[in-house]
Amino acid sequence: MANADAALQLKMIGLRLKLLSAGGNMLAAPELGAGRTLRAQLLGSIRSAVKPAVEATRQAARDTLPKRGGLNQYIASEKIKVSTRLTGPQVGVRIAAQSGQWSGDQSEVRHPVFGRRNKPWTTTRVATPGWFTGTLTRETPKIMGPMYVAMEAVAAEAMGRL
Repeated sequence: MANADAALQLKMIGLRLKLLSAGGNMLAAPELGAGRTLRAQLLGSIRSAVKPAVEATRQAARDTLPKRGGLNQYIASEKIKVSTRLTGPQVGVRIAAQSGQWSGDQSEVRHPVFGRRNKPWTTTRVATPGWFTGTLTRETPKIMGPMYVAMEAVAAEAMGRL
């Protein structure tokens, strides 16, 4: 339920910032573009709050995935994308691992087999499912505190400017 409350609060702040950015479109804002700077401030604070969770997923990859062959280091070094949406139906923060060969909780790796012309590719189970999302679930309470503080600060400043 706390995540639903946080999403609703984030959506309300996003709408306030959109209202501030609109200038005279919806309501004459005292400073044109004030919402843009507040939005950037909020997004920066959210990215800072999420950084420890991203690092925890990298550490989980190093600890959980097979070390032989360097798969754990390869996956730990892959890009982990943090997306934040402040308006629309999908308000929230999304953390996703994106790569050509791997995505999120994948517990199997598809790889070539040397010397097999008739069946050159195979799939090997390398980890227990849930190592990625399980890590993020454990890290969520640590993320929420700093995010609430940032959201409250930006909401107070946005209300003062309206």
